[in-house]
Parts: sequence; structure tokens; C-alpha cells
Amino acid sequence: FRTKAVRKAREREVPVRFQNIGCHHPHIPEDGSTSTLCVLCAKKYNKFKSENPSVPYKDYPVKAVKSAICCQECKVHLCIKRGSTCWTDWHTKVEY
Repeated sequence: FRTKAVRKAREREVPVRFQNIGCHHPHIPEDGSTSTLCVLCAKKYNKFKSENPSVPYKDYPVKAVKSAICCQECKVHLCIKRGSTCWTDWHTKVEY
């Protein structure tokens, strides 16, 4: 008779962006670069492009947008504009 092996529950590391701690405020870096793509727009754009290769660019529902605004804590560029949910999505969702 053998006892069952007990596995320790692994602590899952929660990314800082979901922890609601720190200074997740929009900020424009010193270099003021406006040629950096919003990380979420770029992900959404690349995902759509790979899943729909026959769709012309003009018909894409999302474009890769350049943004000078960066999250002070996460250090990623995100767009903040009317109709965009990138800032909120980045800080609250795992899948986009």
C-alpha cells in the first residue's frame, strides 16, 4: 500500500500590470519618440493579418498605431485615444 504523492500548488506569478500596484500612469518618455507602435494594436494587427492573409490592408479592423505614450510602470507604449481600449485591455486582460 502506497500513499499518493502530493503536489504542492505552484504559486503563479501575476504580472505587475494586473496587480493594481505602482504608478500605472501615462507618461511621455524623455526621448519623446513617436515612432513606437502601441504593443496591443501591433498584436491585434499581426494576429488579424496572419489569420486573414487575403483581406486587403484597407479593410483591416485594426491598424498598427504609433504612440508616444508609455505606461510609467510597465514601460510599454500604449495608445490612448477616442475609441481605443488598449490602455485598459493591457492592464486588465490576458488575451486580447
